[in-house]
Amino acid sequence: MKGLCQGLCQVGYTSEWALVKFFSAMEDSEILDCFALKYICGKEESIKDAKQRLLYEVGERRKNLSETLDTENEWRAENIMDESINALKLLKRLYRNEIKYVQLQDVSNSLPLSIYENRDVHVVCLFTPNPTHFHYIEDAFKYGKHVLCEKPLVPVIDIEGVPDRRNLDGMKKLNEERQNHHPIGFDAEHYSAKKAAKIFFDKIGEMVKKYGKITKIEGYLEEKDDPSKERTKFILSRKNQTGLLTDTGVHLFSMITNIGGEVKDIESAEYGIYPGYDVETYTHVDFKASGDYFDGNIPCSFSVEKFIHKLKEPKERERKEFVLEFENGATVTVNFSKGRVTDNDGKEWEGRVVYSGNEYVNILKDLNDAISNREEPITSFTNSIKNLDAIYRTLKDFKVEGNTKEVYRENV
Repeated sequence: MKGLCQGLCQVGYTSEWALVKFFSAMEDSEILDCFALKYICGKEESIKDAKQRLLYEVGERRKNLSETLDTENEWRAENIMDESINALKLLKRLYRNEIKYVQLQDVSNSLPLSIYENRDVHVVCLFTPNPTHFHYIEDAFKYGKHVLCEKPLVPVIDIEGVPDRRNLDGMKKLNEERQNHHPIGFDAEHYSAKKAAKIFFDKIGEMVKKYGKITKIEGYLEEKDDPSKERTKFILSRKNQTGLLTDTGVHLFSMITNIGGEVKDIESAEYGIYPGYDVETYTHVDFKASGDYFDGNIPCSFSVEKFIHKLKEPKERERKEFVLEFENGATVTVNFSKGRVTDNDGKEWEGRVVYSGNEYVNILKDLNDAISNREEPITSFTNSIKNLDAIYRTLKDFKVEGNTKEVYRENV
């Protein structure tokens, strides 16, 4: 797949997800034909400081690994090792001067002017804390740079945990100001780039022809994770203006909007908060959705749970599925973990191509196609705004305070 050889600038290079997935994807042979990493940006004042930061990150991963092996969290070991390996690879590229380092302009939440002036950089990739996204996107669009932004696009709660849509309304206006879909706004909402999701998006039209319209949807993202992990504590916090619905639930809402669906009435929502956290880490939402593939306003429910092995009724196995019922009674399960899409008779659906198991390979391929064809990607900013609007309405109409259940064990 030959692309336009667009240059990339990555902002926020020590993000865990970037270290696990993004840098691995950048080494894929097909991606190398499309993109080259020109700059990385960070908070450090010099390239020397940036190198020291990467060494620190490797040391932290070594510490995490020693604390993970032979414990109940050993399932995290492979990701931790990948993070270390990719941090060292990035350090080597800095050492060899293969990529340039520039300091972020933290005071103004802007990117360095050198990024905008460099005509070889066409795409800005954002892996920064959520409250900083809006200003980076605004500046990048102003200078005609395409943007790949990690989810969620913008926060919909304020620093006190209160629903707040000012950033969302600003993002909506900014998105509307783009001319002719240029520059491209691409949400790196990685569940939509998982193999099973890609197959589902390819085949939903055929499914509706075979089974009839969708009559019901259930979504499950039930994860273990480590509640003592500092990164998780930061991501799910009022300081980062992100609870579980915004951080993880957004994946399930995307599955609806990415097939042209609309989230209608939010009917109920309940939450749980793990001890030591100040935002929801467990939620159940019931709502209605409609669209061309839907049989009217259909019932939907999402279960989004973190630290499931710490629940009062603990779940030992993670569940990461999107389940649809159709008019003829058939059920189709999109299994994100296994990368499979199957119906209740055992029929397995296959995509139009063979998709990568690395979500960011799929993301970067789709980004290249969107830029090359000047067309909106499936995880467009337009769809992202719809997802965040649904989450904002959920939190506004069913506030976390007053709708909280004690779902976790007392002695954790």
